[in-house]
Amino acid sequence: GGAKGADPNGEANDNDPGETHVNWVYGKVWIGGTSASWALGGNWSGGTIPISTDNIVIPASGVTNWPLLDMNATGANRIASFTLASGATLNLNSGTAYALQIDGTASFGGTVNHTTAGVTLSGAAATVGGTYNHTGAGDLTAAAATLTVNSGATYIMSGAAGNVTVQTLALSGLFRQKPNDNTLAATDLTINATGEFRNTRVSASSLIDVSGVFTNNGSMAGNTGGNFRFSGATLAGSSTTTNFYRLTQQSGTTTVSASVVPAC
Repeated sequence: GGAKGADPNGEANDNDPGETHVNWVYGKVWIGGTSASWALGGNWSGGTIPISTDNIVIPASGVTNWPLLDMNATGANRIASFTLASGATLNLNSGTAYALQIDGTASFGGTVNHTTAGVTLSGAAATVGGTYNHTGAGDLTAAAATLTVNSGATYIMSGAAGNVTVQTLALSGLFRQKPNDNTLAATDLTINATGEFRNTRVSASSLIDVSGVFTNNGSMAGNTGGNFRFSGATLAGSSTTTNFYRLTQQSGTTTVSASVVPAC
């Protein structure tokens, strides 16, 4: 039950000799014509709910209701890839701890409201291009993936016990960790030139665990740097605003590159 996107009278299908034509094919597209329920087949192209082989697209136009994850049927919340278009919204906040597993790439170009759901990203890459509001106890786990926050995008981590675990967190936009009992765990954390890591108020209960390389070429200024715990990590980068609220050596040896001047 896929949906194909190409104008049947347009350039993609005019059959001119010597031309290569592209017909875009999506595995499963959200329509939301009946309700916001993810669990209702009628809200999806093809009339059935997504399965593990489906590449999901939530478009920004032609949608009556934005999707709400509201089921835990076996296999139904496991999908091949996920694309949320700029201007679209995904709600992972039904009040129940449902689970969503994305086996391939994930692109969050619109707005994500994430509270109670547990999200597992099993692919190698995930991208935030809009606003990711992580405000509840549901975890986001991408233990083998690079999570990239694009320039102009924002990831807000403010939920009690709503943890984030990634292989690499790469910031060209803003990652804002609000004080709460939550933990960001990353092997590598990179703040690029346009990126910023911000903890909105000093707090001992918001933790950032880094075990690989912490690189700051962007901004982490004042007393907003957060409560960092290093385990055999390396501090690198060219920024002069590497300021930690608290820095704890958990294990091993932390190596500080010559270009780095950390402060607490």
